[in-house]
Amino acid sequence: AGAARAVSILLTYPLDTIKTRKQLRLPPGKSGKNLYRGWFIRILVACPSQACFFVTHDVVVSGLRGCRGFTDLGVLELVASMVATLPSNGIRIPAEALKQKLQAGVTDNALGAARQIVAEEGVLGLFAGAGAMLSREIPWTVIQFVTFAEVSEAMAGLQGGHGLSVWQ
Repeated sequence: AGAARAVSILLTYPLDTIKTRKQLRLPPGKSGKNLYRGWFIRILVACPSQACFFVTHDVVVSGLRGCRGFTDLGVLELVASMVATLPSNGIRIPAEALKQKLQAGVTDNALGAARQIVAEEGVLGLFAGAGAMLSREIPWTVIQFVTFAEVSEAMAGLQGGHGLSVWQ
């Protein structure tokens, strides 16, 4: 899964760089021609971010399973995926800020980007855009996990109790 995620990032990263540069309205030659500037940050945080998500998700599911109001798998997944998105994005959001500085050609390395952000905006500057990112990530993740849970439950009914599983 990690290798597939890395390949996915590498294949789509140039499009992300173009999008970032267009959003910043940078003149064509200003930010350089390297469309892979900052790609290693995305790869570097992918595993810890996903691990954080799934550990948090599993802890929430374990804690709530069987509790009053959480007997429906869809409701359980809704809450667990929503909660798990928060710490996961606590890793991803600062990485996104650094990546965008590199994509824009503002600085040459991640450490320089971090220093610049902290010097200009303070540590909270690393979390600029958190509201927008969470506004996108929470609904996306909730829809993904609730849909999987509901389809799995429906498949279980059709297959005599054996639904879909990511572990099979």
